[in-house]
Amino acid sequence: QSAFVAKQGAYGFAVQAIGQRISSDEGVDESLTASAMALSAYYGVTSRLSLGAYVPYARASVEIDGNSESENGMGDAGIFARFA
Repeated sequence: QSAFVAKQGAYGFAVQAIGQRISSDEGVDESLTASAMALSAYYGVTSRLSLGAYVPYARASVEIDGNSESENGMGDAGIFARFA
């Protein structure tokens, strides 16, 4: 994440998404898929201080020899401040 400090009164929203799939080269047919998305927003309180918050959502699934399991849900939300 960058150290961008927003101008006073400015605000914004962002969406970040990542994903990865991993497969085994062994004799067992297995794979793992993971993805995550984070929604965030910020507000420029002063010309030198920005405040923001984010909420992540994650999903993971594993498949072994045709049997699959998956889990998903909200991660830990957080707040942040940037000062220049």
